[in-house]
Amino acid sequence: MRKLFTLSLLMVFGLFVNAQITVTNNDLAPAGTTIYNSIDNSVDDKILPGSPGPNKTWDFVTLNQDNIDTLKFLLPAWTPYPDNFPDANFAANLVNDNAYAFLIRNDDKLSAIGLVGSYDVYENISVPLVPEEIYMDFPVQFGQTRDENFFIEARLESDTPPADSVKYRQRTVKSSFVDAWGSLTLPMGTYNTLRVKEERTTYDSVWGKIFGTWVLVQTDQSSSTLYKWITNDASFGYYLVTMDYDADNQAVNDVEFMNMMPVGVEDHSVESVLAYPNPVKDILRFNMKDMPNGEVSIYNLNGQLVINKQFTDAKTSVSVSSLPNGVYFYVVKDNNSNKILSDKFIKN
Repeated sequence: MRKLFTLSLLMVFGLFVNAQITVTNNDLAPAGTTIYNSIDNSVDDKILPGSPGPNKTWDFVTLNQDNIDTLKFLLPAWTPYPDNFPDANFAANLVNDNAYAFLIRNDDKLSAIGLVGSYDVYENISVPLVPEEIYMDFPVQFGQTRDENFFIEARLESDTPPADSVKYRQRTVKSSFVDAWGSLTLPMGTYNTLRVKEERTTYDSVWGKIFGTWVLVQTDQSSSTLYKWITNDASFGYYLVTMDYDADNQAVNDVEFMNMMPVGVEDHSVESVLAYPNPVKDILRFNMKDMPNGEVSIYNLNGQLVINKQFTDAKTSVSVSSLPNGVYFYVVKDNNSNKILSDKFIKN
């Protein structure tokens, strides 16, 4: 009888540890959160997505950090382009790509309605997504599916005769399926998760306007399969893992994963400081709105001042090449108003 009782307790405990979850809008990180994702470009052969279904176990503890990608959640007013997409109530800065996604976030969905970024030699191109791309349907739960078809299009002036204009169009066909739930182990811990399988095919075309007529110049087609794991722990607030999977060769191309807890931003406003690139190797550049006179101070995680520089221009730069690799704080103080803004960056 005692053995049966012990076995029952173990079964109940196992169900509790490896529990099925749902994810809601309340589980996502708020504006002002910075997420530092590690990227493993040479994944261990034992790390695979595995089969779909309930009550799965994924052991990704051997993931290694080759690079770091940075994602910032913002309000549209905190970006350099607050008026580009007036219907957006949320935004994300893909720091490494120097691009912004403008989003709608509510209790029903997280969706993208527009992008601002660079293409080839063109910078700060603003394009709407038609229709919106749904990132998440709330509540996210096991068995959920969605099929989408959307496009972006940008028309640009051309400096390559005889074309006087260039048109770039990308159409995406995407299917998402919450195909598994279970326990995911990363180097920093074990978490109950849902897994989303996402398959997309993109059709790219480039057109040139020559003597008033649009002529097709180039076409391309590509397909990808992504697996994404998400938890309902609001301390993380976004996908724990994104795996780029080569379905044809049954191999993993790379894995992006959380290797440290997301961090909050102490202050944000329309006068915010834009520091880039992040991560940085040699030169950290600052673009400060309405703050042409002040000082930049850089501290390590022990609170020690490692660099201090006065500036008299809204755009300045600081050499960080002598710093050891790691996470640092920067603090920018305006000498006129004594306003202080701060954030973190990664030196690698």
